Amino acid sequence: MTSLRHSKKSNRLTKRKEDVVEQKQHSGTATMKDVANAAGVSTATVSRTLMTPEKVSLQTRQKVEQAVMDVGYYPHNLARSYKRNESKTILAIVPDISDPFFSDVICGLEKVAAQEGYFVLIGDCKTSTKTRKRLH
Repeated sequence: MTSLRHSKKSNRLTKRKEDVVEQKQHSGTATMKDVANAAGVSTATVSRTLMTPEKVSLQTRQKVEQAVMDVGYYPHNLARSYKRNESKTILAIVPDISDPFFSDVICGLEKVAAQEGYFVLIGDCKTSTKTRKRLH
């Protein structure tokens, strides 16, 4: 009786997962909710698995990871940043990126930023300064 019940539940989960996969293949955008439905877990569990995998069991992690691949989900960093009101991006503008001093500073900044999960955008304002001088 127990194995029959387990088999029916497994068949329902497989069917639900197949339905989600088929829908997403046609629409092209999978969400965390789709992953949760395909894995048979909550969206909170999907989030926890993706953000802090050590906090979920190995079995749950494997189900979620498989569902992520099956539905074609990938986290959208821009949307995540907007929702959390943080971009994890540093903009560094230097007067001349070819100057060894600024080059070394940027390299150090990128190294530390990467360790802390930040992305560095670099701007060189040398050309804008020259353009401003020519206009005046």
